Formats: sequence, C-alpha cells, structure tokens
Amino acid sequence: MYNIKTSYTIRETLGTVNGTIVKASNPNLLNKYDLDVQCTEFCCRYYAQVYGKNIINPNTTNGGHAKDWYNTASVKGLQKIPIGNTPRVGDILCMEGGGGNGHVAIIIEVGTSLIKVAQQNAGIPSVNASNYDTHWQHAIGGGLLYNSSTKIITPPNGYTVEGLLRL
Repeated sequence: MYNIKTSYTIRETLGTVNGTIVKASNPNLLNKYDLDVQCTEFCCRYYAQVYGKNIINPNTTNGGHAKDWYNTASVKGLQKIPIGNTPRVGDILCMEGGGGNGHVAIIIEVGTSLIKVAQQNAGIPSVNASNYDTHWQHAIGGGLLYNSSTKIITPPNGYTVEGLLRL
C-alpha cells in the first residue's frame, strides 16, 4: 500500500487513508520527541478529517500518551469498547507497552482472521520478514491476527491490547 524503504525523511508522506496523510516520523519511523508524527497525532488528525470530531484531550499536548487513551476515552468524547467485542472499521485500537508509551492505530479492515490498521510511528517492518504482507508495523495495512469467534486481537510482541475506542 506504500513503498517500503530502509529509511525515511521525517514528515515524509507515506500514503493516505480516507484522505488523511500518514507521515514518517524519522529515518527509523520511530521518534519520541516530534509530536506531529506520533501515533496519537495521526489518530487525532484522522478523526478530525474523517469524522469532524476533535478528540484531542485538552489536558495534554497533541493527544497525550497512547497508553492513556483507553482510560481517558470520555474526555475525548469516545466510547470504550472492551476486549471481546467486534472491532469496526474506524475504531481506534489502544495498546499498552512498546517501550512504555503504548500505541494507537485506526482499524481500516476487519476480516475473520486479520485486522488491518493505519498508523504512524510504529517502526519499519522488515522487508525480509516471512509475514511481509501482514506485518503489523506497516503504516498502512499493518496486520494483526484476529479471531472472529472469540473477538480477540493478538497484539504484537511487547504490547497488550487494552480495548477499542469509537464514536
């Protein structure tokens, strides 16, 4: 869905999802300091552009830490959807872990065994990975295993799924 390279220029456009630009964060696609290329910034901008909804927590800068999103859903005007419920396109997937600040992503596709997400600042998927087509770190179309019977999303190593947020 976008051109995978070994390095990127910060703020480089990787592609668009529903008209919302997905940006690279730094040469490794990981950056803790530039707030305008974080996963939270993308989700806030996506909801503003696609749904006309401002979900920036007024008590934080640029959306705050992803690890706090699920527990502050009401401040954003969003519903908390617990684990075990069917994810929907447009939901925000909330995860803890990944070095401490967590991660959020927009669900762009729900299948019977895989969900796909759009996200910023998840890192670069390995071009040589055996699961190249579904690797979770793809900025657009990253895949996570999903069991449609149990409604369980399998998080990447080092993360825990907290739940989903939706309008």
